[in-house]
Amino acid sequence: MNKAIIVVLSLLLFSACTSLKTTSSSALPYKSSAFLVKKSQQNDLKYQWFSAKMSGTIMVDDKSFPLSSTIRMQKDSIIWISATAMLGIEAVRLVITPDSFKMVNRLNSSYILSDVDSLSSRFGIPFSFNELQNRLLGDLDLEKLNWKSSQDSTNYILKQSDKNIQTTVRINPSFFGVEWSQKQESQNSMLLNYASFTPYEQGYLPQTVSLHALKDNKKLQLNYRYSKVIFDQKKKVKFTIPKGYEPAL
Repeated sequence: MNKAIIVVLSLLLFSACTSLKTTSSSALPYKSSAFLVKKSQQNDLKYQWFSAKMSGTIMVDDKSFPLSSTIRMQKDSIIWISATAMLGIEAVRLVITPDSFKMVNRLNSSYILSDVDSLSSRFGIPFSFNELQNRLLGDLDLEKLNWKSSQDSTNYILKQSDKNIQTTVRINPSFFGVEWSQKQESQNSMLLNYASFTPYEQGYLPQTVSLHALKDNKKLQLNYRYSKVIFDQKKKVKFTIPKGYEPAL
């Protein structure tokens, strides 16, 4: 599996750290699930445009690959990603909108043109545009589930069970940002860690993101860090399919 395809599969799996340490050994004061969800939503990033460099590693089973890309997003409208190979040469460019998925793979001169629902069904990975965009920036749409709240000496905890699916979220009591989220479903699981939160005028952004996923006995680990972050500056999001490229699907 080449690096270009691994990058795409990693993003699709998004369909889902370090904790704040305190010196107190007593539990935090009780807060209801409704309060925690509301406070978390208030701290979600408020932006129109987001751009940054993404660097890190992708591990599929026991094989590790470097990740180097540029990401540009317009809120609720578009995700544009350019992933580079060695020597900084572009390997993959993809554009995702609420109803379309486009990708060119320059490593094998191929392309994909699809709608999001068809692509999601084809790979058996349920996701939506908004879910993907939000998870990239640490916003987990907590209002969509019915939670039970608890707390320990360092974090607030939300738990939810639905048939065979259990979801647990850990919330930093300092600014009510989600630092840790786990979704467990029989043999499949997804663990998200957000760390190194940085305050911006638009809200808190986790500079470091880690994803550990297990699906059908396949393991995926994605670790990346944002740098050169820019908010609310419109960027070009060009996409063209070069002549001679063949459809991959």
